[in-house]
Amino acid sequence: MLNSNSSRNKGNENISNTSSNVNVPKDISETDDFKRQPPEEHLKSAKSLYGTNPNKDSVENALKHLKAIPESASEYKETQSLLKKVEKTKKDIEEKEEIDKQPLEITGSKWRRGAFGAAGIWTVTFYNRSERPVGDIEYKTRYFSETGNNLGGTGGIFSSGEIQKIIPPKQKRAITINDGFINREAVNGTFEVTGWRFVNP
Repeated sequence: MLNSNSSRNKGNENISNTSSNVNVPKDISETDDFKRQPPEEHLKSAKSLYGTNPNKDSVENALKHLKAIPESASEYKETQSLLKKVEKTKKDIEEKEEIDKQPLEITGSKWRRGAFGAAGIWTVTFYNRSERPVGDIEYKTRYFSETGNNLGGTGGIFSSGEIQKIIPPKQKRAITINDGFINREAVNGTFEVTGWRFVNP
């Protein structure tokens, strides 16, 4: 199980107070200026918004302009060509956002006993799906008896720790972790990532 939503990865919530007597349009397509634009202006606005370094908001607004151009317009053919490019860019941006929220995948994990049977030694293989280095990986483990009882970990109901190593972008790395002393009845275990951060090595 993998959970990358640790508190250190969450930005401060932006809270904006809007006066109740101010009407703020939900999006640009609800503005009078947008509704009055002829097809050629919609296409021009879309090209400007798409630009050379598009972001999520500019791409979404560009799409609204392009989709406002009717099939009967002379600009329609050019619009459809640009529409495909903008939609692909939007998909790429959304995929990157999803990856950055949870960049790590555990592609393999196993444990054994070490220190004359007293300690849990894990070998965990991580894959970093993102384009940025990931490190300071926080984790927790649980151990179970042969009959399925939760034996907890070295710290109580579970064991926890931090791996101060780096997983390079788009690469796998196997890391050995000494999880400390474990219950002598443990025969099964689980490993879960609870936090991480992007690092600059």
